[in-house]
Amino acid sequence: MEQFFSRLYNWFISQNSMLTSIIVVSLWIILTVCYSHSQRGKALCHSNKYLEPLENNESILIKGVSDIKFNDSIVRNAFIKKMMIIQNEKKHHQMVFKDVFSYYYATISVLHLLTVIAGIFAFLIAATGWASTNHVVKLIFLLSVSSTTYFGLFPTIFNQKKIIEVNMRKYLDYSSKQQVLYDYCITAIQMNKDSTNDHMKFLSKTDTALLNIKDLYFVIDDLPIKRRDYLNELGSS
Repeated sequence: MEQFFSRLYNWFISQNSMLTSIIVVSLWIILTVCYSHSQRGKALCHSNKYLEPLENNESILIKGVSDIKFNDSIVRNAFIKKMMIIQNEKKHHQMVFKDVFSYYYATISVLHLLTVIAGIFAFLIAATGWASTNHVVKLIFLLSVSSTTYFGLFPTIFNQKKIIEVNMRKYLDYSSKQQVLYDYCITAIQMNKDSTNDHMKFLSKTDTALLNIKDLYFVIDDLPIKRRDYLNELGSS
């Protein structure tokens, strides 16, 4: 088996350099995309697992508000609609968080692997010298370095870490509002506080609180690219 792979390797590197380069680059792109996709799927599985208990709490709170019996059906419907509006806002931030987190996780995982590959091939080139190194080894080294630079820009350009933090915080903020809404409904029933005016005042205060936390945060920053171009211009001058 070892002889087979040795002969295959020797045959491969002895072929036309252009053909070899095309094959290596194609395989590199395919393997990088496949690995990135697998890591993104892994991240989504983890986020679904960790958020599942909170999602179960959502169902309990929504059902709890729906089951509460107010004397005024208009008030009851208003509380149910408010709970669903909060749930929709919350769902938005959850979706953004999970999506961006999956890309961030995949990017960091690919970066770790590419850094190791670049280090290994840099050592091989240093041991034999650039001129004496096989063109396949040099090509893989250049691919790993360029890919590391490419993937390394993603977290900064797309502000992935900040987007994850902001949307997770918003998700938890809306969760707390759902809990407050549920607690008010339970308390109002137990205290026989069934004044329509009081309920509407509470809903109005809830609207004000929701406006204070309502935010759609998704920013793209091209500053790292501009910095890189600026440094390249300085180096070429």
